[in-house]
Amino acid sequence: MKSHIEKYLLDRTKDISFISIKENAELNIKGYTLPKAGLDIPVLNADLAKGIQDGTAQKGISVASIARGIIDIIGTDPSFRNNGEYKKMLSAMYQDIGGYIEYSGVKMANEGKKTDAIVYFRALMELDEKNINGLYNYALLCQDVAFSCDSEKESKKRRDFLKEAKSYFEKLANEYPDFSKGIYNLAFFKYEEGEYEQAKNMWNESVEAGLDEELEQRAIEMIGLCADKVKIEEGIELVISGESHAALETLLPLVNKHAGDWKLLFFIGVAYRQLGEVQEAMMYFRDILLIDKDNVDTMVEMGLCKAMLGELKESVDHFENALKLRSDDPEILCNAAMAYYNMGDMEKANEYIQKSFEIDPDDEITQACHLEIEKKQNK
Repeated sequence: MKSHIEKYLLDRTKDISFISIKENAELNIKGYTLPKAGLDIPVLNADLAKGIQDGTAQKGISVASIARGIIDIIGTDPSFRNNGEYKKMLSAMYQDIGGYIEYSGVKMANEGKKTDAIVYFRALMELDEKNINGLYNYALLCQDVAFSCDSEKESKKRRDFLKEAKSYFEKLANEYPDFSKGIYNLAFFKYEEGEYEQAKNMWNESVEAGLDEELEQRAIEMIGLCADKVKIEEGIELVISGESHAALETLLPLVNKHAGDWKLLFFIGVAYRQLGEVQEAMMYFRDILLIDKDNVDTMVEMGLCKAMLGELKESVDHFENALKLRSDDPEILCNAAMAYYNMGDMEKANEYIQKSFEIDPDDEITQACHLEIEKKQNK
């Protein structure tokens, strides 16, 4: 499976040194024989430094140090040339190497060393690609790292770690469809993608498969939210199809519970505007702009409402503000052109309609507005 996050881990290789071991060297690893050409053994620089400080370096490299170096290189760079030999060595070192790596990874995660833990669980999956605990903990840790990326400059890293988390939750759901926590976590990704029906079904499945009390309560809450989101989508479709009264009957009962959902407020506003109830519509649009002052679609709707009230100067102001954020949108350019047209400012009307033509000469709205402006000019 293609990794979305390997590029963030490869820098760790600078913290690893390689020590060349000859074929006749004694490693004290029962059941393992070095290749005839010898082998470059990875050791963490931190382990080497510690050995020098406490005087143990003279006795040679410990098996534990070799194991840590190997696990780190396998988890950091799964395609490293000697990984096949390193895996043989690990299997000879520990009777249950998977259990050792899993225990160490969980310990690191609990200590807040999330990147170290990610590397260990990557190594675990290299040894056993269907290891259920490896898949789950790896996906969970990638998700945790993504959520810790809260600055704008880390937005790409956040997206990459979320992609990685999602792909492994999906793999977990495919390999272990009865593993409730895998389905539970994958449902959140479906919810964020607007796949509310699918998310609801997944949370239902996870509850039926068995969750601990806290997760079960959260799943039940999300199932209810999904049902509401499906209703919101149905209401939006009614607005788009022009069934404004039916749309309001569907959407208005959801406002108290979802007052922060700008799409809900937006389409309620649009429905009221379609019915000619402009003041009511603007009340909802103003609420959205309090949540998000740069919401371009809402600025446009405010401009349309002001135009319906004959307040053309304010209408133009809203369209101009929208164009500052989305200057190449033919619809906004046409709205601005027609507002200037109705104000009698034909120079501005022509300027904006020409800009719209340059962007999309085949746009039907642009053509209709252009025709209307030409009619007035030719009178």
